[in-house]
Amino acid sequence: MKKIIPFIIVLMLTACADHTEVRDRTFISTVAVTQDLDEFFVTVTDDKGKYTGSGETILLALKKAEENSGKNMFFGHTELLCVNINNLETNLLTLVKSNYFSPNTLLCTSKNNDLISEETTAKIENNSNNGYLKAMTISDTLQDLLSQGKAKVPFITKGNISMKYLF
Repeated sequence: MKKIIPFIIVLMLTACADHTEVRDRTFISTVAVTQDLDEFFVTVTDDKGKYTGSGETILLALKKAEENSGKNMFFGHTELLCVNINNLETNLLTLVKSNYFSPNTLLCTSKNNDLISEETTAKIENNSNNGYLKAMTISDTLQDLLSQGKAKVPFITKGNISMKYLF
């Protein structure tokens, strides 16, 4: 019994060794991802601004954006992921499996990442509620891609939201 008590004390003291304080995190609201040949470019937005990163994979690009922000990024509450990338199915599966994004994150596409903002999420939801378009989540999109080979997602252009098939 005397030998177990020091062991328990050591375990209790080391339980929070790798924690990150809330003030040291930035909570991401929107993420835009584009691809140019073999390089991914991301723009992430929080309540203080936008951060960019690039890399050979989406995950490396997100890590670079995190380094550029100077804070630990938390993607668990991300409301919108906007993509313009190749191999959509594979890349979305990677993001979900890596636990970066919730499968319930809204998904859209655009050719211009500058059009994506926190207001974009509200526009998609409002147009969906009015029956103009269907708000698609990452999960919805993956389900359509896996079952039909294509998915119809909101397409953002300057001053307009429509639907577009992604393959």
